[in-house]
Amino acid sequence: MRKVMLCLLLLCCTFTTSSWAQVQVTTFVSDSGVHLRWIGNTDASVEAWVVERSTDGGPFVLITPEPLHLVTSYKEMKQRVGRYLASYYLTLWGVNEERDLVSSDVKRALSAKSVSMHLAMRAAAPELAQLSGEYFFDRSPSGGSCIYRVIPITKDSMGKPYKSEAVQVGISDVLPRPTDITVSGLDQSVQLTWPRAQQSKLASQIVGFHVWKSSSEYGPFERVNLQTVLPLFASKDATAEFTWTDDMVENSDTVYYYVCHVHATGALSTRSNICRVVVGSDEAPKRPVSVRAERFGHAVRLTWSWSAQGPPPQQVHILRIQSGGTSARMEAAAPTDTTYIDALAGMGNVYRYAVVASSGDHTSTSDTISFTLTDVVPPSPPHGLQAKADTGKILLTWLPSIDQDVAGYVVFVAADSAFRNPLQLQSTLVQGTSFTDVVERTAQDSRQYTVKAVDRSGNTSAPSQPLIVKPIDLAPPAPSQITSITLVDSTVSLTFTASISRDVAAYSVERSTAGTWQTVGKTTQLRLTDVPGITGAIRYRVVVIDSSGNRSKPSQERSVTITPTIEAPQLLTISKDTFALRLTWKAVSNAAGYRIARIDKRTGDRVIVDNVGSRVTSWADRYADPDQGWIYEVAARTNNWKFGVPISAEYRPRQ
Repeated sequence: MRKVMLCLLLLCCTFTTSSWAQVQVTTFVSDSGVHLRWIGNTDASVEAWVVERSTDGGPFVLITPEPLHLVTSYKEMKQRVGRYLASYYLTLWGVNEERDLVSSDVKRALSAKSVSMHLAMRAAAPELAQLSGEYFFDRSPSGGSCIYRVIPITKDSMGKPYKSEAVQVGISDVLPRPTDITVSGLDQSVQLTWPRAQQSKLASQIVGFHVWKSSSEYGPFERVNLQTVLPLFASKDATAEFTWTDDMVENSDTVYYYVCHVHATGALSTRSNICRVVVGSDEAPKRPVSVRAERFGHAVRLTWSWSAQGPPPQQVHILRIQSGGTSARMEAAAPTDTTYIDALAGMGNVYRYAVVASSGDHTSTSDTISFTLTDVVPPSPPHGLQAKADTGKILLTWLPSIDQDVAGYVVFVAADSAFRNPLQLQSTLVQGTSFTDVVERTAQDSRQYTVKAVDRSGNTSAPSQPLIVKPIDLAPPAPSQITSITLVDSTVSLTFTASISRDVAAYSVERSTAGTWQTVGKTTQLRLTDVPGITGAIRYRVVVIDSSGNRSKPSQERSVTITPTIEAPQLLTISKDTFALRLTWKAVSNAAGYRIARIDKRTGDRVIVDNVGSRVTSWADRYADPDQGWIYEVAARTNNWKFGVPISAEYRPRQ
């Protein structure tokens, strides 16, 4: 325990109070959902948290079934994480006895000058985040881009929300696993050493590790450190390395270890290779012998056997030296392996290989062999072919072949009706991953494109997946005609005929009251409902829009006349509360109630959000995103649910 506290104290010294200027929301996407954790709250009045999610730019939706409270009951702490971690959790709040946590403990810890140390110690212990109410696992996202919003709750109100970065659900995050682990069997102890994970966004969110130990290579393995701890690291040969020492061993014991990195949310990386060590051993490992190399598809396969003398190695590495002196050190799959496949060998290159076995500071190296990998295999085809049509040209782009020796690409087009006669578009190789095909401005027939990769040895790949492209469409679509128009309670319903054009993208319904036409909605259906919000004679027409944005001639005009049945509310205003948009209006004297509708300015979607009584003249929308624009409508109704002309107002978020 003393070593654990020393590690945490040294870690905490690297933080300053300014590091926790606001709550930081961290996410990790796994195969089963999204892990969320937030760190840095110093407000002792916060009693709980709620989490909201926005998918693909939509409104934020509450996803926590109930607020996430700070656990104060010692009995509940012990039930959740066990007695050891429960006691450790209490020490983080300055409590040195087994009792319930009280508000004065929280206030004292979060108002102390050393609060940065307190926060850092909690940051390095993700298994305790559920006790502080600062962790949530979202099992429900169905896909797309999600943004999460974490909102603190105090006794009197909800606080400022804290947002996460956008995450792509369905694309799992991969936490770097520990690699190049060296184990040394010292006197009555074992020391594990491994380099820090390569710098990346996820690597920077690693807060510690778990070490697992067994007396057998096949397990069972038990976790050695009872809590996640970020270890000390020291400079060795200008490389930052982690070290961890196991004192619970005896000389001559044979022990197996593996290590997992721990993300700030508590997610674990895949485990490292299993490492074997004999405690107190000072003998060089067995020597790799009879090393042979052979071609294996695009790769080189090495095989070897082991000498009879010496203990088994803890690690096995392959040393590859390319002609010109460039060397690379590659790790084999396991110390017991006798086969290694070098998938990174380049065709046509001459290589020298040696197998190196190591145990602690001792190594045994095989003889060196040479091998030339001749290139007779075509490269893999390019993929992800895409096209963008423009007036008189088509721009093609693709993702490169995964092979390293690609010299360029050739592009083929088939313009016949069956796409059976592809022709090469240029006599020289395309350098890069884009090409522009010039076509006639009046061309309307579809064309099929494919791309092949050519390597430096002249081998040509199979074609990419074909892509059919139609040149840009300059012709307007055929018009539609209005077949019916009806008026019910200030709501106008229109139906219209389908355009005979094949590439219809939408039908745009337009409205005019004083000679100026305005779009009231776009739809892919052959009907649309409009609530004009005005009285008098109103004219309608329909314009067809195709996939290229071309507009048809307008349909014939149809009109209706709306007469008011009840007065419209007056003085509709919209203001932003702490966690809602509030509407207020002046009452209508003979109204039996009011209908409230919300319109999304981005899509034009109109939703009836509530019907309220006659005495209500103020209403709060807690589900609308205050960071986007909305239009609200309020209409009065009679006792028999006849609605008058609505009044509308627009909400614009501050920029």
